[in-house]
Amino acid sequence: MSSSPPATRWAAFARDTNETKIQIALNLDGGAFPPETDARLQVGGADDHAAQSSKSQTISINTGIGFLDHMLHALAKHAGWSLALACKGDLHIDDHHTAEDVCISLGYAFASALGTPTGLARFGYAYAPLDEALSRAVIDLSNRPYSVVDLGLKRERIGDLSAEMIPHCLQSFAQAARVTLHVDCLRGDNDHHRAESAFKALAVAVRQATSRVAGREGEVPSTKGTLSGKLTRSLTHPPHPVSSKRGHTTKMPSINDIKHDEANEASWEAGRGAVSGALKWGIASALLGGVGYLASPIYRGLTIQFKVYIQMSGMVLGSMMEADSRLRQYEARMRVQRRLAREQAYWKNFEREYGKDEDE
Repeated sequence: MSSSPPATRWAAFARDTNETKIQIALNLDGGAFPPETDARLQVGGADDHAAQSSKSQTISINTGIGFLDHMLHALAKHAGWSLALACKGDLHIDDHHTAEDVCISLGYAFASALGTPTGLARFGYAYAPLDEALSRAVIDLSNRPYSVVDLGLKRERIGDLSAEMIPHCLQSFAQAARVTLHVDCLRGDNDHHRAESAFKALAVAVRQATSRVAGREGEVPSTKGTLSGKLTRSLTHPPHPVSSKRGHTTKMPSINDIKHDEANEASWEAGRGAVSGALKWGIASALLGGVGYLASPIYRGLTIQFKVYIQMSGMVLGSMMEADSRLRQYEARMRVQRRLAREQAYWKNFEREYGKDEDE
């Protein structure tokens, strides 16, 4: 009996946000794109300067950032992919959102197309030179997102792309693709060469890691017997209520409860700041008043009411300044906490779809 052909490793989707609108289609083995490829993705359009077509691959990339297109073109070409990608981003702000979201989308497409990594090499490494530059890339299809990237770039920008975004793009790809990735440029004088050799090394390493190993069809390249790390608990039901030590079920706080608590905490911070400021500035005003009484005949000639007015003004001013300072510090802490909460929620949702991390 003849064995069934291997599954097609492809993915296509659109990712629209207020910052970027991205359409992407990826086939890890080259060839055609999925039938569900977004209709807005015009492959081989006139505006696609990073485009190439052969009997085995179709590549069409237009992110609005020329050097990023160039790097992704090299990555797709030497990895053996067919890749179509278009992005309309908020480049009037800067290149950060576009470059980051494009590489997140590419990593997500890679993970979706790869599926359960059975019968694969799993590990890949490669060196790639470009004239005087030499880069090394090592990848593990581990389902544990981690990256170490050191390209040693010196220029502020290469073309339209900020140099700081080049390693960040590789990190974003590794995070979304759920791979362990190490990329280093070992030597080189020209930053264009350093960056391009790094992407080419990554391409060859990816091609090696995703290659199918004859005779190991269906086998998981892991001592644990799994690389998916899928959650075994059903995620279609909400989690159980949290129970306290006394056995009472606690209710999850609502948005209004959280806002009420934050308002109370802000009030307490302002109150503590006002008291502290009044005490500090009151003591300082009293000390200055004593010095003025001893050193200045003019101050001694002031009425008691005016002296009290000066002291009280100092206390009120100190109270307002300290309360304002405490509120600003509290708001800064809240902003950081909210941002961390959003980040954690994003990656928890991501893990629900792709599974939790496991040491495999």
